[in-house]
Amino acid sequence: MKPLHMKQKTLTLALGTLAALLLTQIWPSSEQTSFAQQDLQGSTLQPGAARHLTVATYNIHIGKDADNNLNLEETIKTLEKTNADIIGLQEVERHSPRTWFEDQPQQIAKALHMNVHYEPARSIGPSQFGNVLLSRFPILRTERIELKSAKEDRAATLATLDVQGKQVRVLVTHLGLVQPERKRDVAMLSERLQAEESPVLVLGDFNTVLGAQELKPWLAFLTSTTETPLETFPGSGEQIDYVLASKQFTAVNSYTVNSPASDHVPLVSELNLL
Repeated sequence: MKPLHMKQKTLTLALGTLAALLLTQIWPSSEQTSFAQQDLQGSTLQPGAARHLTVATYNIHIGKDADNNLNLEETIKTLEKTNADIIGLQEVERHSPRTWFEDQPQQIAKALHMNVHYEPARSIGPSQFGNVLLSRFPILRTERIELKSAKEDRAATLATLDVQGKQVRVLVTHLGLVQPERKRDVAMLSERLQAEESPVLVLGDFNTVLGAQELKPWLAFLTSTTETPLETFPGSGEQIDYVLASKQFTAVNSYTVNSPASDHVPLVSELNLL
């Protein structure tokens, strides 16, 4: 016969799973593309005029702050400070017991009034963990690219955005902790991106510095928007979160937003797109 505390634990897990299943019926999708581009400078462009964009990448650590306390509201406040038009997020959960079964992608998107695409890298029942693309521009289509791992599977989203009448390809990813897997994945993703004729952005947590050997295939045709490293993983002294841009973009400014909302800080880049 099971002890009382074991029965209570089993009941709690069962109720949690039931709640998550009900949530998936109430909110079956984390897609929201009903927001049109809003208040974007230069919505009607003259021929040859540049589009000015602000883009950001941020590992939100499932909404847990540097002290490991769950505080999604602080995450949202930090994202509001970026004032970004396009955002890539990593470590975002949906319907998970450790984040109170919340639909984090939808909560963030609704608070920021942005279109959203969620790409889970891992799923256990209804609980999901993965990456998010947020955009003030229409998301025309998306493609999931699996990044398999011996220990922890990853994923990438390759999306097409309508940026004031111009199609832009945006890759959001979170590279692995193991160097050989990063090398394999960057090489594979590079082949996909080099075939693109449209402007390309890569937003992500690379889990390594820009000078790493495995990133060279990307840097053959993409440029980091930060000329000098900016610490994005506080306490490490290193930049491991990056925005990479194709030749159609010109970087105007890049900076981080100081915030205790995660164990990372957002990297923000202002770009001009011809």
